[in-house]
Amino acid sequence: MGYHSFDLQSIIYSTLNGDSTLDGIVGNNKIFDNVPQDTSYPYVIISNETATNTGTKSLDGNEYSIDLEVYSQYRGKKEIKEIMERIYNLFHDQNFTVSGADMVVSQVRNVITLVESDGITRHGVISLSVIVYDS
Repeated sequence: MGYHSFDLQSIIYSTLNGDSTLDGIVGNNKIFDNVPQDTSYPYVIISNETATNTGTKSLDGNEYSIDLEVYSQYRGKKEIKEIMERIYNLFHDQNFTVSGADMVVSQVRNVITLVESDGITRHGVISLSVIVYDS
């Protein structure tokens, strides 16, 4: 059974970073797994991940739960919701190619929008479910 964690992160990064519509909202390809100090808002973080074995007797597989976090300081929720909608459209019910895998299916499982304690920063979390079955 393959553990495709980094392959999935690479696919997520390239999908987010390569989308001109998202770049038009976020700007300067601000997609991170570690946010540099003094980064301006808005930006997207490839965040937490959990892998659960979903294999069968004859088929190896994992379900990856991956959180994408969005941060904005736009007054109101318009900007964060536009970013999150674009990310939703990029990943919900999509198929991706991973080396050594036959099937890679992505779905958005949950979306949360919060206001941070500073009363200014908007924080969104999009939880992806990515199922990978090995070749």
